[in-house]
Amino acid sequence: MQDSWLEPPPWLHRSMVSDKWKSSPVGHLVPAFARLGWGLREAAERLVALGYRLTVDPETLPMEPVTAADIALISEDLDAEYPWLDPALPVPVGHLLAASAQVRWG
Repeated sequence: MQDSWLEPPPWLHRSMVSDKWKSSPVGHLVPAFARLGWGLREAAERLVALGYRLTVDPETLPMEPVTAADIALISEDLDAEYPWLDPALPVPVGHLLAASAQVRWG
């Protein structure tokens, strides 16, 4: 019998998790909970309550529901798809300029 419960679900890209999928990066949380219509902080707090470790403090996350523009903003290619920006690294100015032009901010 295969222990399929030990493996991450098929929709969770292996490179987005570490330590046997016990750590959930913000790049996974944003699109996943946008689909559910949950606020990002609420979703992160729920994952912590379920025993997951996050790579970000839930208190630092916004309460408002996630938008399509938010998902594009954290995507390296601004296409709302993996790969995601690393929240531990500074966001390049070029990414901010391209994102602003794409969603017509500022």
